[in-house]
Amino acid sequence: MAVGLVETTQVAWSLTQAGKETSWWSVGSYNLVYWGSAGLLSLLVVWAASLLPLTGERRWRHGVAHLLLSIAFGVLHILLYMGIRQLQGEVDPGKFWVMVRKYSIGNMDREVLIYGVVLAVVTARDYYRGLRAEEKAQAELRASLSEARLESLKMQLQPHFLFNAMHGVSTLIKRGDQDVAHDALLKLSDFLRLTLEDAGNHEVALARECEVLQAYLEVQQARYGDQLTLECDLDPEGRQALVPHLLLQPLAENSLRHGLGTSGGPGHLVLRAWRTDGRLHLELTDNGQGLPETLEEGRGLTNVRQRLEQLYNGDFAFTIQNVEGGGVVVQLDLPWRVA
Repeated sequence: MAVGLVETTQVAWSLTQAGKETSWWSVGSYNLVYWGSAGLLSLLVVWAASLLPLTGERRWRHGVAHLLLSIAFGVLHILLYMGIRQLQGEVDPGKFWVMVRKYSIGNMDREVLIYGVVLAVVTARDYYRGLRAEEKAQAELRASLSEARLESLKMQLQPHFLFNAMHGVSTLIKRGDQDVAHDALLKLSDFLRLTLEDAGNHEVALARECEVLQAYLEVQQARYGDQLTLECDLDPEGRQALVPHLLLQPLAENSLRHGLGTSGGPGHLVLRAWRTDGRLHLELTDNGQGLPETLEEGRGLTNVRQRLEQLYNGDFAFTIQNVEGGGVVVQLDLPWRVA
């Protein structure tokens, strides 16, 4: 109908400019009927496009079929158009078939073009939808693989820590420290309960992660004594920031293994967090003896880097360095997210 309106206006204006008496409505009486009936019959083209898609191994056969169907479409359209014109009194019933034959010969190229345009639009639409569906499927697959990868990395932490903790309890039992070993098992139970409560989440609030870290250090106190302490310096806004679940535990374990656990003195860990320019900044500092000149990252730190890469796709910073005067600081720069 839009094409009919444009063509009617164009023809009426051209006739007026040529000095011929005419009106927009007289021109529109047959133009709008022609294009309106074409629009109605285009539903058949849409149906034919779905039955005979121009894709796949049979696209050439379907193309030939559409060529034949375009001619049939043209004949059907001319019959419908002439029938409506006859009802309007514009076509003499005795000349109906003469007019049909005349229009079929003179206007078939236009009919085939109409069919082709509608077919092209439907084919392009279906191709776009298929492309979007494929992109969506690929995105879902990538997300699924990423989720599986994250889950695999996360599941590596719990057996790794559990093995170390049970080894420490075994050592206490061999020493004869039954009460200490009993307390260690209870604290280990509390730690595992906290980690299992958030097992389905890859990110948790920083306040919750600090609670898990405290439970972890309580288990380690059975091995290192009450001289091991933790201070969480979190601003109110930072407490709600989301961080990877079990992010801090392997960092603290690294401090115990390379710094605090070998210094011989009281061990103190300080966790600080703040927000700057839409980013979350984390610092975990210990007062140990520092890192050796060459540090080979074990499973824990490697796991942290891989999980950060999976979660943030490179949009993070993760550094470990010695502090002047003694100790180690772990610095993290992460996207700001809240629960």
